[in-house]
Amino acid sequence: MTLRLLLLLLALFLFTPFSRHQLHAEDYVVKVGDGDGLAGWQYEGTSKWERKGGTLVFSKGKGKLSFDFPIKEGGLRFVVKHPPESQGFKGQIIASTIGPLGLGTITSSTTADNHPACENCKESVCYEMILETSKQANSDFSSERLDLRPAIFGINIEIESDHTVEISDIRIVEKNFTSLFNGTDLTGWEGGGQPAEVCWKVEDGLLVCTGLKKGPWLRSAKQYGDFNLRFDYWLSDGGNSGIFARVPEDGNHHRDNEQEPEAGFEIQLLDDNAEQYIGKLKDYQYTGSVYDIVGASEHVGKPAGQWNTIELNCKGQHITTIHNGKKIVDATAEVYPLLNLRKTEGYIGLQNHSSVVKFRNLRIGPALDY
Repeated sequence: MTLRLLLLLLALFLFTPFSRHQLHAEDYVVKVGDGDGLAGWQYEGTSKWERKGGTLVFSKGKGKLSFDFPIKEGGLRFVVKHPPESQGFKGQIIASTIGPLGLGTITSSTTADNHPACENCKESVCYEMILETSKQANSDFSSERLDLRPAIFGINIEIESDHTVEISDIRIVEKNFTSLFNGTDLTGWEGGGQPAEVCWKVEDGLLVCTGLKKGPWLRSAKQYGDFNLRFDYWLSDGGNSGIFARVPEDGNHHRDNEQEPEAGFEIQLLDDNAEQYIGKLKDYQYTGSVYDIVGASEHVGKPAGQWNTIELNCKGQHITTIHNGKKIVDATAEVYPLLNLRKTEGYIGLQNHSSVVKFRNLRIGPALDY
């Protein structure tokens, strides 16, 4: 019986144009790490999968992996191994718009068999798939139009035999994003009111809040206006934390009228399903909410002890949060006037709320026009 494996990279473009760069940034690479399940990705389908270190092993059936974060410019690279008797391996990129804008091809995928993971593969066929967005104009869109739309990347898998297929070394490249955490020390961050080291440390490449009571919050060394912030977070049982955005030096994120001191705002991080919170939370206290202002439309947090993803997009007073791939806040000052009382430029902060919280893949790029 033959094996047919079809891998399609889907670039599903949004309606609105991508904003012009406001930050000087470098490319950021997101890798699927060992032992994380599918943190940062969503999966649906009949093909069963399991983790073997950094390798995903898929069995007979169909499935689709999709990355939590949209990409304006960048690409997806991964290694595929399958039995030598399989035939018909294909890979391509499709640019499929939402709405009446038609279909346009961005670029074809390329393959290579010289990746380190392909060495000593005498019993397998091995490819490195390189799938990238392009500004080439040989499409139904103009190159400028293609360049203006963020895209969701995914891998479609179809296996018709009892053989398994391995996908490893998965890397997403996000162009124009800058890392906010180097994985080794607290460079780029300061303690709010006390030395950061009182309750913040780096452990196994992760940024960790120890949860020490009355310890400082962590403040970015730089201030930001419009931006797109992305990160993974991990909460302990009953964990409580938050992300401060555009706050002043003192971290103030509460303001109900013009007579009160200037303030930014907070995006809530909480173990929503912890027993002590059930039936007691206001709508704006769930993870991803703009605290005191806008409640999350869906509650999609994973249980304590698992990794989650958050995207915070700030464009003027238009605030968007995406939690584990789901848009849960899309707020403007016209609908939520309290946003007009909050600063449009300030520091980014990580809250210490007496809980153990871990962060990784902290990076920042230009705001999107959601």
